[in-house]
Amino acid sequence: MNKIITGSISALVGAIFLLIVLLLPNANIQNMMDSSVRLLCEHPVGESKRTVDVSGSAFFINKTTLVTNEHVSPIGSRCLIITKDEKGEPVTIKTRQLWTSESPDLAILSADLPESMEFPVSSIYQSKIISGDEVFSVGYPTTAGTSTSLYDYIKSTGNDSSLDGNYNLLVGFLKPQIFKGVISSEYIVEGVSYIQTDAAINSGISGGPLYSNSGQVIGLTTMRDTDAQNVGYSISVQELIPILKKLEIDFTLESSLMHYVRLFNSLANGFIAYILALMFISSGIYIMLSRPALETSNQSPNDVSNPIQPQPVVKQRQQQGRIVFQNMSVNPPTLNFATKVFLGRDQQSSIKFPSDWLFISKLHAMIEFDLSTKTFLVKDLKSRNGTFINNKRMKEGTTERVSSGTSLYLGKENAAFTLEII
Repeated sequence: MNKIITGSISALVGAIFLLIVLLLPNANIQNMMDSSVRLLCEHPVGESKRTVDVSGSAFFINKTTLVTNEHVSPIGSRCLIITKDEKGEPVTIKTRQLWTSESPDLAILSADLPESMEFPVSSIYQSKIISGDEVFSVGYPTTAGTSTSLYDYIKSTGNDSSLDGNYNLLVGFLKPQIFKGVISSEYIVEGVSYIQTDAAINSGISGGPLYSNSGQVIGLTTMRDTDAQNVGYSISVQELIPILKKLEIDFTLESSLMHYVRLFNSLANGFIAYILALMFISSGIYIMLSRPALETSNQSPNDVSNPIQPQPVVKQRQQQGRIVFQNMSVNPPTLNFATKVFLGRDQQSSIKFPSDWLFISKLHAMIEFDLSTKTFLVKDLKSRNGTFINNKRMKEGTTERVSSGTSLYLGKENAAFTLEII
């Protein structure tokens, strides 16, 4: 029964590991990049009809809702998501504003996604961040490699039937960039919580997600310090969470426990988790099947007419000593013993002698069987008439070792006996 319990526990642990790696998320770099989208926004200029084009980044918190900075999508602006369809062709997706705020610098948009299009959703980390932890910022910065505009791509197609060269322009425009850094510290400036990192921040990455090393969003990339190198700031998601709750917008919160689950699932791309799961499951099955032979007999389970009877366990009898008296008037005339016996007329004596055998002292002698050497120790207990071994009187109070077959008597030959091993 213990083997069944132990094996079941081991198999259960393995099944839990397997479910964790199959059902729960991991820290996948590609998922971080895919959840970020490029925004093209038209900002109104004053009361005129003129607009200014601004490029920024955003990320999805549920299937249709995305978050960015207010300076990317201020009140009255119109924003389009620029992405690729399943054929790799550029498409634009309209959005509408749900909420904006200058402080904190946040904007929440809703996207009219086609039924065939879906973006990975980012989970929000609700626990305390730690200085020195690794982070990743994702977005669409304006760099030499990404400065191509969508207009340049469309213009380049022209009458050229081959899009090999033109497609490189599209990739440069639509491919998100990821930058690695560490958390320096967390600040509160004018009532807004910011996270300082050394992850690279360039124009166009504003509004993009700042991920922990487990793939959970901890902030929105917002600005860089122009007076320092490699210093950037992200608005903490702690500013975003109460706004989403107030607007009753669905989103996923994850604790520090899920942080470690994601890291565990990411070890060697999940291979470690699979190996542990298989080890525990295999070990559990092996333990349950390696039951005693009596329980795995060839007897048919339907054969109840001749049930298997447990075989009695035959214990090997331990050798003992034996005293054999020649005179049958003693009780008992033959005595088996494993350790020691006392002989005399006292109640401690293992032999009852005739009442008129007064030549025997109350405690006359002690006989001890030594199993390790298969010999006997005979000790005279300072008897009045002596203890005799092979007709030779022992010195009073002494002990002698004798072998099986030795003859002794107490005081007189009437009390003669032989020592044997059985």
